[in-house]
Amino acid sequence: MKIDKQTILKFDKLGPRYTSYPTAPEWSTSVRTDIYRQKLQQFGQSNKTLSLYIHIPFCETLCYFCACTMNVRKQDEKYGNEYLDYLFKEMDLVTNAIGRKMLIRQLHWGGGTPSYLSEQQMEILFKKIVQSFDIDFSGEIAIEVDPRRVTKGKVKTLHQLGFNRISIGVQDFDRKVQEAVNRIQPLELVEEFNRWCRELQFESVNYDLIYGLPHQTVDSFHKTVDQVIKLRPDRIALYSFAYLPWFKKHHNKISVETLPTNEQKLEIFLNAREQFTQNGYATIAMDHFALTTDELAKAFREGKLYRNFMGY
Repeated sequence: MKIDKQTILKFDKLGPRYTSYPTAPEWSTSVRTDIYRQKLQQFGQSNKTLSLYIHIPFCETLCYFCACTMNVRKQDEKYGNEYLDYLFKEMDLVTNAIGRKMLIRQLHWGGGTPSYLSEQQMEILFKKIVQSFDIDFSGEIAIEVDPRRVTKGKVKTLHQLGFNRISIGVQDFDRKVQEAVNRIQPLELVEEFNRWCRELQFESVNYDLIYGLPHQTVDSFHKTVDQVIKLRPDRIALYSFAYLPWFKKHHNKISVETLPTNEQKLEIFLNAREQFTQNGYATIAMDHFALTTDELAKAFREGKLYRNFMGY
């Protein structure tokens, strides 16, 4: 599908975020515990498989662009231990309601920063998941990692546990942009992390980028995209920054005067899209890109692609 400026302007209307269905405006507190338990029991009596998402809400520092559910905590195992205690109680409640070990073909750890957990905590959590569910290790076992807060040893542990896809937030390599959003992450650090992942032979490496951040220009982001292409991640998610200071108070730390205009954002996006498509990446819907050899691109070509809460 061709996406150009005229097409985007034609459909330039506000709408709910499409990352889940039903979309967030449809969610309601009227879904009571008994209804939830009934739905879980119905799953247990069906032949359906499930996707399992584990949320680790801790980060050591605050990225000013963030819109995720997270808490800033200094690195201390006590926070992870307390959280895992409650998480395991919830897992027991869910699996007891289901009534049997369900097949999981998609497992994803997100956050926050899942790599905030120590290697031992990760091993304990993964062991609990394997005890509670039937994990298909030929499926997608994915985790989000902060390359600023991880060692090669921890990445190796993730691979040994069974993770086959790893995702990192790059956002932008421009130093001025990084300083404005409180996420200093040099290119050299990401290059090293990328090398670890390739040495350990993860099946897929994913980068998240964000356009519309403070001080971004078409030229500055063009340079970032060039650097990303040289690192050759298998997949790229190119997200639009949503400035929501009334919803996320820390967005007020970003001066609105430093943000690109809507027209500039559009130019940044279209330029980046062209860079990726000219360098071996297939476009997946609006904001995802994958190497033409990646299974995501293959599924798209074969008409087998679908989307759930964890993405495409």
